[in-house]
Amino acid sequence: MASKKKAPPVDVDAFFSRTVPRLLGAMRALCAERGGRYGVVVDGRAFTIDFAQAAVVAGADNVDVTVTLSAAQFQSLAAGTELRKLVASGEAALSGDRDRIEDLSLVLAFLAR
Repeated sequence: MASKKKAPPVDVDAFFSRTVPRLLGAMRALCAERGGRYGVVVDGRAFTIDFAQAAVVAGADNVDVTVTLSAAQFQSLAAGTELRKLVASGEAALSGDRDRIEDLSLVLAFLAR
């Protein structure tokens, strides 16, 4: 049997500057309906995912909730692990409005499809 090749690591900056904005654009109506600003910190690099603007900006200011991930947790997320599961298990740190994490998890789950 041929061995399965491991996917190369996902670049954090490319993920937040290209992949997530494309997803937000494709899901613009749902994101506008849900609203909110979501901070994601990966190994000290912070990003704000703004649903209403369907945009991602550097930094995590004036957000409803912030999720902090290690590099390994980010790779797991990029490979399809649901964000809400990382938070529920205590693997990912969360601050702010815990109820808002479901919205971000819902949208990011579409990356695995």
